[in-house]
Amino acid sequence: MKKILSIAWKILYWLLVLTPILIGARCTQMGVSAVFIEPTEDELRASCSYSIQQGDYSSFAENLRMDACLEDTYMSLGGAVPVGIMMATIGMLLLFFGVRKLGSVIRRKSKIAAGQP
Repeated sequence: MKKILSIAWKILYWLLVLTPILIGARCTQMGVSAVFIEPTEDELRASCSYSIQQGDYSSFAENLRMDACLEDTYMSLGGAVPVGIMMATIGMLLLFFGVRKLGSVIRRKSKIAAGQP
């Protein structure tokens, strides 16, 4: 039982050490894609068609639904760049501190394995 708990603790410990790296990498990826990748007109129309089929914009007249959806989509894309920059910055900071923490943990573990205090 002690061995199982020891292994479970080691797995949990490494997951906690690696979590900032994983979150930082994903935030950086999402932030960079929000800044540099813009959807095409066809992708926006397909997204709006799907939203309309799901029942969104049902309060609008049939011929105005697509225009209302596209207008909302373009307005939301206007805020994507500042949010993307913030996410990329936060992601880079998390990634940096996560890699530093990982390096310090590895150095400490190697000192313990070598018998140094």
